[in-house]
Amino acid sequence: MKPLISIIIPLYNKEQVITRTINSLLEQDYGNFEIIVVDDGSTDASAAVVQAMDDDRILVFTKKNTGVSDTRNYGSNHASGHWLFFIDADDVLLPGGLRTFINLMQAYPDLKFYTANFVAKEESGKEVRCCAREKEGIVEKRFKRLWQRHIFPRTGAMLVAKDAFRAVGGFRKECSIWEDLEIVLLLLKKYDVAYSPQIVFMHFLDHKELSQKVTLIEKEYAFYIDLSKARNPYHKLMLLELLKRIRDRRARMGDNASVKLMRDKMGATGPIFLFFGQVERYALKFWRKLNNKPVTA
Repeated sequence: MKPLISIIIPLYNKEQVITRTINSLLEQDYGNFEIIVVDDGSTDASAAVVQAMDDDRILVFTKKNTGVSDTRNYGSNHASGHWLFFIDADDVLLPGGLRTFINLMQAYPDLKFYTANFVAKEESGKEVRCCAREKEGIVEKRFKRLWQRHIFPRTGAMLVAKDAFRAVGGFRKECSIWEDLEIVLLLLKKYDVAYSPQIVFMHFLDHKELSQKVTLIEKEYAFYIDLSKARNPYHKLMLLELLKRIRDRRARMGDNASVKLMRDKMGATGPIFLFFGQVERYALKFWRKLNNKPVTA
């Protein structure tokens, strides 16, 4: 029996691009799926655009605006399938994307977590490969491989069993910035993951959208980070890198209170530990370039 995949799309004011995203799903060569679109209180015609699409596999829910994480959780609660696939309303699943995950499930049937390669498309049109790993299989030392950018699970490039998603608590509903990194770290801490080097989706970058927003620090995953819970050194490096990123961005905003909070979370030794971790990553990237291996951004 073919596994039913529940594809969950949080939708907020994306009337111009949501048709492109859904069509990329309807054109897949694996068809046993449902598309759960949850309109998160859009103020444009996003929901109407989806409701006009003629396919019985598309289910549309509307609710008041509560943020992307709560919206994804809402969609998962209405999922009929055992497998959950999250994709944003402005990204595109490439041809054969779902088939890649089905092949992984067949090859590694005892797992609850699968991921694959993807590309990020800059506003200039440049496409950047996001995972350096070339080998398919179960990922050993998964936090280390994440830090090295050999793998990078994220929404649009991962498939997770519904019971595993619920076991880690789903998305933190308060978060809307880097919320997907938290769920990935929670899943990697608890479950093995199988990876495919096949590029399955395209993520469209919009640097302006984030840089122009001054949001509450409580919406950032960094606000909730507790380094003491990261026992794996590469897990800790991922958290430190995010804390530094948010610290620097908040400094550009003039948000001094948040800058201090991020510094306090990093501690006195955090920046030193992060520095040596980055040296390791850049050395590996240089080695891969010398040996004509795939290099990520």
